[in-house]
Amino acid sequence: MTAIPAKSIPPVSPVRPKAIWSNLTQPHDQITDLAERRRARLLTSFLLALILLSLLGTTLSSFPSIINGDMNAVRNNVVNLAFPLLLLVGVYALSRSRYFHQAAYLSLAVLYLGTMMWVMSSQADSSYILNYFLIYVLIAAMVFSGREVAGTIVVSLLLIMVFPLLAPDHPSAHSTVLRGAFFFVAIASVIVLIFMQHRNAIEKDRRTELTEALNLAQQANASLTESNAALERARLAAEESARLKSEFLSTMSHELRTPLNAIRGFCGIMLEGMGGEIDDEARHMLNRVHSNGDRLLGLINDILDISKIEAGRMELVNEPFAPRALVEKWRSQISVLAEKKALNFEVDIDPALPEQLYGDAERITQIAVNLMSNAIKFTENGGVRLAVQVQDNQWLIRVTDSGIGIPPHALNYIFEEFRQVDGSSTRVYGGTGLGLAIVKKLCRMMGGDIKVTSELGKGSVFTVNLPVQVDKTGGK
Repeated sequence: MTAIPAKSIPPVSPVRPKAIWSNLTQPHDQITDLAERRRARLLTSFLLALILLSLLGTTLSSFPSIINGDMNAVRNNVVNLAFPLLLLVGVYALSRSRYFHQAAYLSLAVLYLGTMMWVMSSQADSSYILNYFLIYVLIAAMVFSGREVAGTIVVSLLLIMVFPLLAPDHPSAHSTVLRGAFFFVAIASVIVLIFMQHRNAIEKDRRTELTEALNLAQQANASLTESNAALERARLAAEESARLKSEFLSTMSHELRTPLNAIRGFCGIMLEGMGGEIDDEARHMLNRVHSNGDRLLGLINDILDISKIEAGRMELVNEPFAPRALVEKWRSQISVLAEKKALNFEVDIDPALPEQLYGDAERITQIAVNLMSNAIKFTENGGVRLAVQVQDNQWLIRVTDSGIGIPPHALNYIFEEFRQVDGSSTRVYGGTGLGLAIVKKLCRMMGGDIKVTSELGKGSVFTVNLPVQVDKTGGK
């Protein structure tokens, strides 16, 4: 036989009397008004308690007969209880339906009838039983409205008045007892009506406050909805404006590159002497034109890249490349810049670096060259170090310099567009402030990120982490 795991057996919830009572007195689902549901629950609770007390009283009264073996007495008690108990159960079932008002009328009628029969069947001084009518008035006050309670009071007082006609020989039928019961029930009923009026006034005020609060909430909700709609319109307008701006920049950048390339081309032709001999002064001016053309072309390329990224038109290729050969290409390209400033330039390649990776080698080169060019630009003494490492499922491009460093407050915005540490018109270092913004956006497009640590006056460390992709499907 296979044993059933202990955890497969659902735990048995303990039976809570409070939960059972709540289920037995739950109003019908079609009663939605909170005040009506409260009254229905009071009625069902009262009837259920009356049924339980009747059963308990019969059991206790039959207990001596059971001990003595007098089964006839027990049978008589059960028979005497059967009809009123069935009547109470029927009224209780009706109170659990959506007709709880009718159940309330019927329950009061049963109580009045039962009380009158009890009083008339007893020859003892039972005038205090008539005062039970006051209890019925209180029950009506919990369930009914003011008019219905007033009707209950009138019925109670009429029954007290007609009691001598119904039972003229009863000890409680003389005028003194009835007069006392009448005035007691009347005075107590007036107090109940005053209390009900006060309760209704409080409830009315509370409903008014709730209605006002609901109206205020609805007005606030309408205002919030209108504000959200306005914000949504503003957001769409801003997105459209950004899209149009990006498209404009992209188009203009493309249009500017064509004549600029022509200028650079003709400058190169003239510098090579293909258009005739030129003197040293003209050659110097042409070199200046060519150099500034290169700077302007770099600026246009940056604007074109950032506008493509923002417009969602930047597409990355996913092709195989040799990372070691790529790093050597960077070394030859950047070492020239380092030699011009007499800076040390070191390259460290992790032996664990795969021989082949997949990705966009051109954009990765753009990231690395941008970081190394910035490092050399902001370094006057010491050197720049490039480290390419493998860590977990990522490969890192880390550029370390011994330059001027970055102030702590500037670390929060150096990756924003057109933001520089020194943004004044008298700044020493040139640039547009787009390079690091492009680097960060490209890193994120490739599924990576970039981090920076820096100490003012001692240098900075930029670390790019990119996922290791060894096949075209993205495997690692």
